[in-house]
Amino acid sequence: VHETLDRGKVGKWLRISDVAVKHKGHDGNSRNERNMRLLRMQLEESVPQNKWDDIRAELAAGDEKDNPRVLQVAEDIWLAKNSDDPRTLMYLGFQTQSVDDWQQAEFWFRMFLDWPKYGENRSVTDPERWQCTHFMGMCQFRQEKYDKARESYSAAMYMHPEWPDTWIGLADCAKADGDPKRVLRFATEAADLVDANSLPNTMLFSNMLNYKITPAIQIQDALYNLGDIRGALEWCAKGLQVQPDHKLLKDYAEQYRQALHKELVATAAATISKELLRTDDPLRVRKLYEDVLPTQIKETPALVEAYNLALKHTKHLD
Repeated sequence: VHETLDRGKVGKWLRISDVAVKHKGHDGNSRNERNMRLLRMQLEESVPQNKWDDIRAELAAGDEKDNPRVLQVAEDIWLAKNSDDPRTLMYLGFQTQSVDDWQQAEFWFRMFLDWPKYGENRSVTDPERWQCTHFMGMCQFRQEKYDKARESYSAAMYMHPEWPDTWIGLADCAKADGDPKRVLRFATEAADLVDANSLPNTMLFSNMLNYKITPAIQIQDALYNLGDIRGALEWCAKGLQVQPDHKLLKDYAEQYRQALHKELVATAAATISKELLRTDDPLRVRKLYEDVLPTQIKETPALVEAYNLALKHTKHLD
């Protein structure tokens, strides 16, 4: 039973197990905890009452009867395996994920994916299976289980390589691995799919991705870590065209502009230093380094080389 509350209405009740509603009250706040209780009630109702009574009695008499957490997990596993309503498992996963309980959400998604209907035919690639596989990867990533997340994202990608979501997830995993080349590869693939308007042809509970912004953030970060500051700045600009007030991209863009300015100043200063050395005036080189150049660019290799040479030739003046 799903309750939907609309502004100005008393309430409406639906008995449609195939519909998941993200409930919002008059104040606009989500009702995740209530939703999870309703969905669990629905899951319990999908199992014959006599079976449910038997398993509860069995658990109450077991060795772990005084361990609430163990009892809860055992109940959940038994319910998931005996329910004839697998979509409720998926809905529970989504609602649990919405309150950042990533471990429990991963459990419900796994139970849905392991449900007999899907276990008998691993080649099924319907949108629900793709969606749960992708969400499970997201839950694993949030728990820092990067190898598992990569496996889930890869499985979802093989189901629907034409959708960008899992390419973005794979880019996140590559960033966690410290591999900017793979981040660039995966995020560029996602950006190309977005440009081609190849978006998921399915009803998503909640689109957690901004398809235009997320790849831009990933690509600019990868290019910066690969030393391509100009390329990183260009991708910041692309993202800001979509969302001009995006704070993260604005901050990165300013950082890159400053870095490019320092690079230009450092190059110019190095050129001046070399020119001064050619005029055989090491004292002027030394004064340029010590008195004129900004502190942040003094570690430029060409400048350090010129300064050390000038210091060698002017040491007798100290």
